[in-house]
Amino acid sequence: MSHWIVVETMGTGAQDEVDASVVFKGGKRSPYTSVDRLRHEVPRGDYTVLAWILKALDTVTTTGKPESAVISHVAVIAEPVFGPNGVVFAVQLWIGDDADSVLPPRRLVGGFEFVYDEELDLAQIHEGPNIERDILGIDGPTQDVTRVAPEVFQYFYDFPREGEIGPFVRDMKAGRLENGAKFDSTLTVRHARDSDDQLRYRCYMTMRAVRLPSRWALRGVVHDINDVEPAEFLAFNRHTARLVANLEEHQTGLGRIDFATGLVTDWLRTPPPPLSAWLTDSPIFHEDEQETIAAAQLALLTRQQERATYRARVRFAGGPTDVWHVAQFTITPDKHGEDGLGFLAVEPLSKEAMAS
Repeated sequence: MSHWIVVETMGTGAQDEVDASVVFKGGKRSPYTSVDRLRHEVPRGDYTVLAWILKALDTVTTTGKPESAVISHVAVIAEPVFGPNGVVFAVQLWIGDDADSVLPPRRLVGGFEFVYDEELDLAQIHEGPNIERDILGIDGPTQDVTRVAPEVFQYFYDFPREGEIGPFVRDMKAGRLENGAKFDSTLTVRHARDSDDQLRYRCYMTMRAVRLPSRWALRGVVHDINDVEPAEFLAFNRHTARLVANLEEHQTGLGRIDFATGLVTDWLRTPPPPLSAWLTDSPIFHEDEQETIAAAQLALLTRQQERATYRARVRFAGGPTDVWHVAQFTITPDKHGEDGLGFLAVEPLSKEAMAS
């Protein structure tokens, strides 16, 4: 039985053309392989069939509608995979040896886009219609969903290249990446609907930095590959970290922070109110404390300190614009002198404490 093939089309709408590429075929990962190599998947290498497939990829990407045909006794099906806003981020292809071939279940694939608003200094993840249902196992709305990083990262057991994604995002924002720049990694996730949180699923995430007419976009396609590449623990284990972080009662939140972007990607221990809003909303720091925050991070980067503590005012994008919360922050890097990952401890304070 032949496998479904996944072709990423994340360059759709880019300022300059970004070619589609194959990211899964033959039952295994195939990172950014040229679509021209699909001829090896066509029975007898029939160029008439290949020509139809290449045209169908363009048609499905443009229209968002599936295509199918039987050509020279070869059955071909092309199904769209949507990112947010109805844009096709990938196409699933099935090529049968003949018109009577048994069609296997489609693979679980979804699209998302990381959006950074420079004016508001906010970062959000815009998900396509089936990321939550098919990849994260969340029973909820199937239309586009917008999340902040901790809402998504809480389902990750493992992200081996997590330390590299922050610098990639930073370079994209600074315009230092080529249009269509690639980033891929496996992910180990848990499903929200599983009562046994020991269950794990291996996914494959492929991303591109795409230069759209008005902005840069970081687009991604996530694909459940657990049936062919079962999950295993690698690198930083969030599940264990959460257990350890919550062994004792604390009046502080403990988060995983990416120093390259300044984003808290996950909360290992939930911050006390009112900072608990950070779980689902984007923080905005008072402009008067921006220099203090930057100086603390610079001290870590230049190895002047092993950890840095500072106080600052913060509010949340979805809350009142005139309500500021005072808090103490302590940041500790995994490795000193590196612009990578670390931990952020946050404790709410009274306004009087800020003034002292």
